[in-house]
Amino acid sequence: MTLLEVIATTVADARAAERRGADRIELISAMGEGGLTPSLGLIETVTEAVAIPVNVVVRPHSRSFVYDADDYAVMLRNVRAIDAADGLPLTFHRAICLPHSRRCCVTNR
Repeated sequence: MTLLEVIATTVADARAAERRGADRIELISAMGEGGLTPSLGLIETVTEAVAIPVNVVVRPHSRSFVYDADDYAVMLRNVRAIDAADGLPLTFHRAICLPHSRRCCVTNR
């Protein structure tokens, strides 16, 4: 079965996507920067506004898709906050697109 997932950056986007037949929302902020973790306020308001599932992107900055220990700490706090608020599914945007070692990603599953 094919699902239609639509990116939303606002409550209005999410409502429009649902009205037009989306099966799921991918909620982000800063689309022009490739998508970042949205605010907790936006997450809560969107999940109250639509009945379809909402996946929240977890990406701490737009600098790259390579993260250091501080970035991981921010991501972990965001994940905990989102889970505490709504327990929503999360999307780790481009999580393995830019590994330090592609061999590592393939061999260490």
